[in-house]
Amino acid sequence: MTKVVEEGLRFILAGPSIVSDWKNPSATTNRAVMTALIELGHEATYLEPRFDPALVALLEARGAEPLRSFLAAYPRLQYRTVELPEPFQAASWAGQFLSTASASVVLAGCPVVIEDGFRQFRDVDVRFLKERMGGTGSLLDDGDAGPPVTSYRPAVLPRSWDTPRSGTLLVAYDDAELAGRVADLVQPDARVVSGSANLSDWEWVAEVDLPERYGRAERVLIVDGAEETAPARVWLARSNGATAWGVTGGTSDDFGDVVVSVAQIGEIDWSLGTPLTVDADARVVARRMAEAARQPDFISPNGKG
Repeated sequence: MTKVVEEGLRFILAGPSIVSDWKNPSATTNRAVMTALIELGHEATYLEPRFDPALVALLEARGAEPLRSFLAAYPRLQYRTVELPEPFQAASWAGQFLSTASASVVLAGCPVVIEDGFRQFRDVDVRFLKERMGGTGSLLDDGDAGPPVTSYRPAVLPRSWDTPRSGTLLVAYDDAELAGRVADLVQPDARVVSGSANLSDWEWVAEVDLPERYGRAERVLIVDGAEETAPARVWLARSNGATAWGVTGGTSDDFGDVVVSVAQIGEIDWSLGTPLTVDADARVVARRMAEAARQPDFISPNGKG
C-alpha cells in the first residue's frame, strides 16, 4: 500500500515586529507559532514593516545585542522587513509574496495596506486568515468575522530541560516601580529585566534567552505592566517547566489563569504547578492553521480552537 505524504504548506504572516518584544508581547506568540509551523514541515515567512516602533525602541535602548540573541535563538525563522506600498499598489505588492503561498495570515497590528493586498488573493486559492482580539486572547477567522478557525494568542512552544531546578526568578518587563515592590516582598534568588523597566542594577536578559533561565528555575514571578500582564509571557515560563505567575498592582480578590495581585503572592500554592493548556500550545495552533489552509471549511473543535 502506497503511503500518502502530505506536502508542506507555505504561510506568509504579517504583523508588528517579530524580532522585538519591546512593549510588544504579540512577538512571543508569533515566534512560537512560526517555529511550530516550521517544525511540522511547513514553510513560514514573516513580514514586518521597516522602522517598526518596537524594533526601533529596542535597538535604541539596547543596541544590537537583542538582535544577535534573536538570530541565535531562531536560526530557522524567516522574516523580512518591508517597505509599505501605496494603497493602489497593494495587490501587485502582495503578489510577490503570495504567488506561491498556501495561506496568508494578517495578525493584530498589521498595517491595513498589507491586509488589503493579502485579501485580494482569496479568489486565487490563497487561504486568508485574520487575527481578532477577544478578552485576554485572540482567534483566527476567515477575515469576515465568520466562525473561528482556531485560538491563536496566547500560545507558546513547550520545551524540556534536563537540568536541576531551584530558586525563585523575578522577571520585570515594563513597570520598574512594581517590580521593585515585588522584589522587596519575595526576595527572589535572581532578578532580571527583559523590557523597558529602568532597573540598572538588575541583569538584562533578552526574552528569547529567557527559556534557558526558566528551565533552571523552580518558581517564576513576572511583572509586566502595572495593571495587566500579557498571558503569553507567563505561559512562556510555564512551557519551560517552571511554576509561574504574573503579578499586577491591582486589588482583585480572585486568582486569574495567569495573574495574581501583589497582595496575593503569599497565597500561591507553588506545589500545584501550572501545566500548559491545549489552547496555549503553539503546536496545536499550527496544526489547526495547516488544516484550515488545506480545507477551506475547516473549523476547529468546539468552534473556538
